Amino acid sequence: MDKRIKEIGEETTSHFLKLTKSVYGWSVKDGKCVPPKIIFPKPVADRIEYFAEEMENGLTFQGALEYIFARDEEKCKEDCEQLMDWLPVSDGFKKWSDDYFSYNFKEAQVMLALIYGNYQVEAQHDTRTD
Repeated sequence: MDKRIKEIGEETTSHFLKLTKSVYGWSVKDGKCVPPKIIFPKPVADRIEYFAEEMENGLTFQGALEYIFARDEEKCKEDCEQLMDWLPVSDGFKKWSDDYFSYNFKEAQVMLALIYGNYQVEAQHDTRTD
């Protein structure tokens, strides 16, 4: 039991360090600020890309952020569909975003991705073998 508690503590610490580094891990290269790299699951990257593209057509930064997280999906869908097609919130996105402990970090990660485009898509694995 003590071993498992220690493992949980180490996993939590590792997870928290990755989150903080993805937001606060700025560096300097050739005298220029470099934002931290963020790795998102594909469903998250898909939502970011979809709404970031719409920012080029007039969607505001705040609007994109609101639509990406869609805390009130029905209201967001109704508002969004006045201007563009709605991208339904996938189960994969919900699973990623519903972690209350790290929600503020995830919101900051998405903000950084919208501003700097500094993200990668997490490597996929074959779920047929899981």
